[in-house]
Amino acid sequence: MPQQDSQIAAVFRWPAASLEHKVNIDLTELEGVRGVEITRRGDTFEVTVGMDTLEFSPFEKVIQKELELFDEFPGLTFNFNITLADQAEAATSVLHAR
Repeated sequence: MPQQDSQIAAVFRWPAASLEHKVNIDLTELEGVRGVEITRRGDTFEVTVGMDTLEFSPFEKVIQKELELFDEFPGLTFNFNITLADQAEAATSVLHAR
C-alpha cells in the first residue's frame, strides 16, 4: 500500500477512495458551495469548488477547510481551484495548492 493510502486509511480506517467522499461532504455542507469535483492524479488531489459567490465569509470558510486538510494530511498534495459556479467556463478562479 503506498504511503499516502496508508496515511488516509490510518486516519479514516476505510479505503482511500473515501477521502474524496469526505472532502466532498465537508465542502458541500459549507454555505455558498454549489458543487465539488475531486480528481486523484497519483499523489495529488485536484479539488474544484464551485461557489455561488466569492464574498468573503463563504470564501473564507472554504479556505479554512483547505487549511484543515493541509494540516490533517501533511503527506498529501491538494490543489484547490475555487470558481463561481455560474461562470465555471470563465477565467474567474482562485488556485490554492500545497
